[in-house]
Amino acid sequence: MAAGYAAIANNGEYIEPTFYTKVVDSAGNTVLEPQQEKRRVISEQNAYIVKSILQEPVKKGTATYCAISGMDVAAKTGTTDESKDRWLCGFTPYYAAACWFGYDNPEEVVWSGTNPAGQIWDAVMTDIHKGLEKATFIRPDGLVEQVVCRNTGCTATTGCSNSYKEIFTPDNLPGKCQGHGSQTICSESGKLATEYCSQYVEVKSSGYGGVVPKEKLNLWKTIGSSNSTGSGVPKVDGICPIHTAPKIVDLPVENTPTNTNSNNTNTNTNTNTNVNNSTNNTSTNTNTNSGNTNTNTNTNSNNSTNNNASSNTNTNNATTNN
Repeated sequence: MAAGYAAIANNGEYIEPTFYTKVVDSAGNTVLEPQQEKRRVISEQNAYIVKSILQEPVKKGTATYCAISGMDVAAKTGTTDESKDRWLCGFTPYYAAACWFGYDNPEEVVWSGTNPAGQIWDAVMTDIHKGLEKATFIRPDGLVEQVVCRNTGCTATTGCSNSYKEIFTPDNLPGKCQGHGSQTICSESGKLATEYCSQYVEVKSSGYGGVVPKEKLNLWKTIGSSNSTGSGVPKVDGICPIHTAPKIVDLPVENTPTNTNSNNTNTNTNTNTNVNNSTNNTSTNTNTNSGNTNTNTNTNSNNSTNNNASSNTNTNNATTNN
């Protein structure tokens, strides 16, 4: 038990306990020293948080008689079922100690006044700290402060009237308090108002309280006190289903004809003219639809004149001289 508390005092490093510091011979030579195992079991930040928690019993709890002038002291009392065991375990920046008070064959420890284990612990620790310089627990880097709701243990909101500051490691920050807050209610639906409710009916803003979150999950049951987070109406779930955003109606699109054929007239006229040596051939094709007339005329003119004159003259003059 002393080694467990010492691990917290040593900033999260566990050191295997031993019953001796060293063995020396008659000449004063060291012949044996313990080989104590050391290992980290929790982070330095978490060790400091536990230190701060364990200071509370000494400051204003069940171990106020264990306070040592000029020293930070962390301590915790303990009592088993039917008071068969009494404990006081704790430490300072210098020493850790654990004290048990009971019987070899367990029976109720009857004692008037202060816890007997605590009285022994206080007497020994006060004596061995005489003459030592004042000392405090040093806070390490890497801790975050948050304002916490005392009723729920969650990060306080503006609706939390009972709050205090607490330290946390960055990976273990509490969620936002769900036990207190402000809500705006629609008078018609009784649900959380939308931005449209006030256009039709009255809306009302009010604070709310509720059941402590872990009580609500039945993780534990409060004994002898209320499990409510405070006064105010219960928290309302759900959004008003009556007053919502107006629906956008799609208007029908009017169809306007862009082409009208009933009054259109198309006239196609094709004219082909072939002229061959003063001979013209013309062909005309016409298509008519009443209304508009389009005329296309194609004229081909081929004027070709062929004059072929062929004159061959053969003259044979033969003179024979015999």
